[in-house]
Amino acid sequence: MPTPLGRWAACLLVLLPVFTALPVRAARLEDPGTSSRFAREYVWFLDYYLRDDLKLGSDEETRIALSKLLQRATAILQDESRDGDVPCAVRLAAGEVSYYSVGDPRFPRADRARGEIAFPGSFPGVYLAPSPGPSFSLDSRIYVWVKRRWSRLSTSAGWALAHEHGHMAGLQHLDVRGGAPCQLMSYGKLADGCRGMRIAVDFQCKAYRRAAQTIEGTTQCLYEDIKRLYDGLNTVYPAPLWTMCSDGSGYCDGKGLCVAANSKCFTEFGPAPEGTDCSERPGECARCTGDGQTCAEC
Repeated sequence: MPTPLGRWAACLLVLLPVFTALPVRAARLEDPGTSSRFAREYVWFLDYYLRDDLKLGSDEETRIALSKLLQRATAILQDESRDGDVPCAVRLAAGEVSYYSVGDPRFPRADRARGEIAFPGSFPGVYLAPSPGPSFSLDSRIYVWVKRRWSRLSTSAGWALAHEHGHMAGLQHLDVRGGAPCQLMSYGKLADGCRGMRIAVDFQCKAYRRAAQTIEGTTQCLYEDIKRLYDGLNTVYPAPLWTMCSDGSGYCDGKGLCVAANSKCFTEFGPAPEGTDCSERPGECARCTGDGQTCAEC
């Protein structure tokens, strides 16, 4: 006669194939710790003045291009691109946007030291002008030169804007010679051939936060945990890869930035498996590729 233990073992052998055949549902992506929350976002508003020959087809198109420039500059501050980089929960934003013409009496000439550059500007804010010319800050104004086709921006334009905001926040140029990592405030010969993405360090982030005027909501992909101070870590850090952005617009790349996602190919459980149906209308054939973004025709 089978013992009770033997009967239990027999039942498990019968039920095991049933359990293994059940579909596995991905676990919901949660915050890494109960004390972690999306970080508060400090917003730094400045008025923008564009030379009239930089205006695009309409005010709306110009606003969109300016928004993309600010997004690039903000991404340089918020991402954790390499070792030693500290994500800054600061967003650069435009207040009023207006235009000026060379010779406009409202914008008297403001010569830089030694007469190297003559540039119009009498109001606090950010002035954009066509290249060539080095970007710089003077008193309560920032001057940034961009290419005439500035709607097709490179990362360098975003870095120049973030860098000059740093001067407005009271930061000085840093010498990064001797193998030190490229930093946000390195420039020219002080950079010693520095190339690629530059990092922000903790004291620089604090300067940007002090300069920001307001706090609006939360960052998209940065977490904040005050308990990390006890371990000597930065309180702000990137949300893990595949975490849904705080506004639901996409997923986090693990370095602090939000990646736009296809709503049919990414859910709170992460990327939909490759081959998941994402067709829009009956009769169509489209499948997710597994990256959370792409819905491709069959």
